[in-house]
Amino acid sequence: MKIFYASLIQETNTFCPQKTDLALFERGYVLRGEEIPRHLAGTNTEIGGFLSYFSEHPADLVPAVACWGVACGKVEDAAFAQLSGEILDALEAQLPVDGVLLALHGAMVSESCDDCEGVLLERVRDLVGADVPVVTTLDYHANLTEKMVVQADAMVGFRTYPHVDFAQTGRRAALILDRLLHGMKRPVPIFRKLPLIVPVEAAETGQGVSGEVIAALGHMDRDPDLVSASLFCAQPWLDIEEMGVSLLFYLQPEAPDQKKWKETADALALSIFQQREAFFQTYPSLAEAVGRLPAFRRPVIFVDSGDITTAGGLGDSTETLRALLGCSQQAALSIVSPKAVAQAFSVGLWGEGEITVGGDQDYGYNRDVTVHAKVLALSQDRSQVTGEAFSGVAVNTGRRAHLLVDGHIHVVAAEYASLMYDPQFLRDLGVEPAEMDVIVQKSHKLFRSAYASIAKEIVILDTPGFTDLNIQRLPYARVPRPIYPLDEIVPFE
Repeated sequence: MKIFYASLIQETNTFCPQKTDLALFERGYVLRGEEIPRHLAGTNTEIGGFLSYFSEHPADLVPAVACWGVACGKVEDAAFAQLSGEILDALEAQLPVDGVLLALHGAMVSESCDDCEGVLLERVRDLVGADVPVVTTLDYHANLTEKMVVQADAMVGFRTYPHVDFAQTGRRAALILDRLLHGMKRPVPIFRKLPLIVPVEAAETGQGVSGEVIAALGHMDRDPDLVSASLFCAQPWLDIEEMGVSLLFYLQPEAPDQKKWKETADALALSIFQQREAFFQTYPSLAEAVGRLPAFRRPVIFVDSGDITTAGGLGDSTETLRALLGCSQQAALSIVSPKAVAQAFSVGLWGEGEITVGGDQDYGYNRDVTVHAKVLALSQDRSQVTGEAFSGVAVNTGRRAHLLVDGHIHVVAAEYASLMYDPQFLRDLGVEPAEMDVIVQKSHKLFRSAYASIAKEIVILDTPGFTDLNIQRLPYARVPRPIYPLDEIVPFE
């Protein structure tokens, strides 16, 4: 069996003003041909899962292009055209193929297209025809569209948030494709879209409403009539027309009671909607959290929720830095500040001087702050993720500098935003997280597995930025209305 595989993964935040260009993908990874198995085999990635499955179930795997970029603003049309075009050209050159495996995010938006995954799947389908199975993986925060459901034979979503099942999801998708290649008929989709935008802070899959739904899906997996079932809590920073939480079931075509499964999907969707208020919680302000610092068990992690680099934040907020300047606790934080890095390299290792930290463009929350700092480390090396989420992936944030501010604040400044949540990102530059009183994270959840043995408390902060947790503060203009929580009265049955 000849199986073509590729990936094009990026989560778009349409409120972020910084465009996603080709360079951003290249700072993540753009791998071609045999570079893909060399770099991704054995990693906790979707393609790592594809390769793991087919190492046990031999097939003729054809690697095409694998692209991943950190969350940011809309993808430039030219970048989407080039990367998707490379995938399609590689597919056309390999035709005929028996099956296609794609790793996608599900929330990619370009300058002129709200549904990049749907467009890519449509073009893949045009090339391979109706009879070749096409199976994809999707992030838990994918925003499903009708076009995506129509064009793919099956789409398999993560079951964990914080995300740790990248490779496991890849294996599940590979298994479905393998079954399709060995005689299973195309499954029947049951797709339910809810008029609901969910903040990510209360959408963990191990607890609460999402936890209950994921547990129910796990129980349903035992039924041979069900091929796959996924919950997609669409990432909330998408101002697009086809937006909302989704459920997606795939049934065996010969399942005797199709009506039962449709009723099950309806009941589960209604249950989520009826419990919608449980997703909306209140969180302390930065001032409140700093005021309570002596009472926290340490190290305590402060989550700078408005500036999450894995959700489209620029990573350049100085809010927490400015708040911690007046404290005495040992603190560590990462920040994206090219000018601070340039000044640190100019000052030189072990040098001291005035260094200005903050965003190159002032959006208010990221305004410049000038500090006296000692340069404790400089690096141009990539950092490798050692924790469970994205384990084994090399992270490129450009040059980095470890600045000691006021003798107690350890600032790791980077030139570019990327995956900055792993303990190794700090350790590379001589900061030991376990020795800190406060660690500031620009990550909602991905840090949690790696910090499970380090952090004694985690405090989510209500801070400003392009990943604002307060959905009602965001300037939505295009989402379908009515939708909760932007509208109080939302009919749904």
